[in-house]
Amino acid sequence: MKIDTQSEITSDETFELERQKTDRWYKKYLHHQVVTTDEALSILKFASQQTGEHERAVVRIPCICRYQVYGSDEDLRCYGIAFTDEYTKHFPKYLGGGHDYVCAEEASQMLEVMIADEPIVHAISALGVPYLGLLCNCDMKVCQPYLRRLTFGIDSPFHKGHYAAKVDLQKCSGCGTCETVCHFKAASLLNDESGATIDLESCFGCGVCISRCPEGAISLVEAPRTTGF
Repeated sequence: MKIDTQSEITSDETFELERQKTDRWYKKYLHHQVVTTDEALSILKFASQQTGEHERAVVRIPCICRYQVYGSDEDLRCYGIAFTDEYTKHFPKYLGGGHDYVCAEEASQMLEVMIADEPIVHAISALGVPYLGLLCNCDMKVCQPYLRRLTFGIDSPFHKGHYAAKVDLQKCSGCGTCETVCHFKAASLLNDESGATIDLESCFGCGVCISRCPEGAISLVEAPRTTGF
């Protein structure tokens, strides 16, 4: 069988060019970094301190990633921070122009309901680095920055948070819930299934496993990162 080496080389080169293009774009425009639920609520509280033209500091908007995959998204699940009417009136048509200003307290209550309903991952996002403007509440099945990180093996689109989960084996029953809910495949049962363990390098520090653990056996510990905000 004859192997078309030229096609293989071209394919490799195309992939590398696309990888470099994606890396440059995210570094310049749209970093995402995972934050914990407590950090997400703190961000909303901070936003409520804005004054003047930014008095209405939190605006609920559709998730662009969900729109791209599902074709529509009427659920206003992501939060713009310190957006003004001058900005929101220019929202892209494909988002349906939908947005809803809420106070920080309302946004926090809505966020807590969302957390109880589904294992979302919070990420603080830039709208032109280094200016932070979005609190994304990610549906990880369709999160485009994370999928691009996986595809190209680069961390610029989606950074780990500053924490990692740790299991207290004295409390852990080995039920496997953390393994089931972990979006990043960081949690797994020990060989004898007596408890669970979490790979700190694979953990993004989202805290989903903590909110779902029936034994309260998981906590977050600081995990200094070399990249991110």
